[in-house]
Amino acid sequence: MNIKNRLLKATFNIRKEGFKNYFLNRFLILSSRVSTPFSWTWRKFRYRLVGLIYGYKFDYDSVRLAQLECFCHELAAYSLSQNSKLQNIRNMEVASLLKLSEDAFQRQNFAEALSLLDRASCIDAEYPSLAETYARYSEGIYLETGIFEDLHFRASLGALKSLKYKYYESCFFNPFGDSSKILDSVWTGAIGHLGLLAQFIQAKKIGLLPENNIRYVVVSNRVANACYLSYLCSLGEIDVIHQNDYKYFYDYGLLPFCESLEVWQTKDGYEDLSSMLNKVYERWRSEKRSPLLKIESDHRERGLKVLEDLNIPADAWFVSFHVRSGSSGKNNRRDGRNCEIDSYIPAIKAITDAGGYVFRMGDHTIKPLPEMSNVVDYALSPYKSDWMDVFLWACCRFFVGTNSGPVVIPPSFGVPQLCTNVSPFAIFPSLPNSLMIPKLWYSRTKQRLLTFSEMLASPAAWCERRTLGDDLVLVDNTPDELADGIREMIELTQDGIAEGQYDIVKDLSNPLQIKLYKICETYKAYGKLPLSRPFLEKYATLIA
Repeated sequence: MNIKNRLLKATFNIRKEGFKNYFLNRFLILSSRVSTPFSWTWRKFRYRLVGLIYGYKFDYDSVRLAQLECFCHELAAYSLSQNSKLQNIRNMEVASLLKLSEDAFQRQNFAEALSLLDRASCIDAEYPSLAETYARYSEGIYLETGIFEDLHFRASLGALKSLKYKYYESCFFNPFGDSSKILDSVWTGAIGHLGLLAQFIQAKKIGLLPENNIRYVVVSNRVANACYLSYLCSLGEIDVIHQNDYKYFYDYGLLPFCESLEVWQTKDGYEDLSSMLNKVYERWRSEKRSPLLKIESDHRERGLKVLEDLNIPADAWFVSFHVRSGSSGKNNRRDGRNCEIDSYIPAIKAITDAGGYVFRMGDHTIKPLPEMSNVVDYALSPYKSDWMDVFLWACCRFFVGTNSGPVVIPPSFGVPQLCTNVSPFAIFPSLPNSLMIPKLWYSRTKQRLLTFSEMLASPAAWCERRTLGDDLVLVDNTPDELADGIREMIELTQDGIAEGQYDIVKDLSNPLQIKLYKICETYKAYGKLPLSRPFLEKYATLIA
């Protein structure tokens, strides 16, 4: 039976469970769309009706909110055994609570934010889907009390693992059969997620995933880069069906049966994404494997023809750039990953002064670069295409990126990179042949930069915000720090990267770097990516 028919059969199996269950789910979905999360009268009506359907009788005027939420959990637990779609309802309620809590954060009302996050975490503890619920909860506790509850941050990972166990090991049927596993369009819709698909294939090749005979099928109608996906398909580990997956997964409650992006099923159980990426890179390195992908010769020639059209000599070298700008508006709790392209101008000139060329990558919404010799603002040029993106990732001397999607693509071709303005650095993976320049945090009350230990002992090293309360402010890399990092990369890559090389820094015995590794291990940070030497030496006093 082909995968499309299997999906249709799974849909039928769920739909035939009965009119009562189907009516319940349709009612909850539609009612949640037309009411606000805290419309109390409307919520009481919804829960009263659901209670009547399933035989529950409660005096809603006398029960407290916590008891009502407990009832909702019991109801969801019962209904979930019949139809996993109710998890999507809980997700929407959690998402609404998170939005309201962010509004409270913006008003500096941390007590209200913490109360809202407490509700969200109670819901998500039963059917966890949003790891950020716990990340925000830990931030709220820190802002209200000054105590960093690391356990709340890490609890989400354990809860998500429990959820996957519930579905994969305890579900009443396997809608996709025993020979296939499904990855939905979350894995392909964003370029960073598409890059994670490469690491997923690496994990399968080195035996970290269960049952190597299982075929992985990507069902997607959204692909960030079709050319790169075709390279991944050529490895023979995955198939792709271009289909509107929400028709099958969201509307009929099959999303929980898909392979999660945040938690991967392994031979030993379940592993969160950050931990899994480091395991993949470390195992790949220990087995001295070649890069996962290699650009095809005709593809390379086609890219070189574009360089010729741009009057770039055939023997010239170039560096590809991508700087995450994004929006920094209200309620953007991930704006800590953003930075300004203008601060990279000296770094770009360091490349051109050394005889290289620069290709600036991105989408059509980015701010244009000023006119500079040997610089191609490729993202805004007529040459931009999916295949040319791949050429620039695979054939550059090294890649310069930030904490954004494209940073995971070049390693699949064995290309070294300089990871700049990294935040949060505590969960950044140990990419091969790479250096990192992290963002730092400044305390207004202490009137100084936080040490690495202080950052790791607070949400600063773990969150994606630009500010934490009125005290802590994120500090971007300076133009000089970026330029120094570029000069170091030019020096380290002057002889190229040898086959099977994984550490661009030949001498890893720098005492400052070793001391920083030990600090990160103390606080259970992920990854061991070396810092750029000039940056490390400049901030030696912060490694305490």
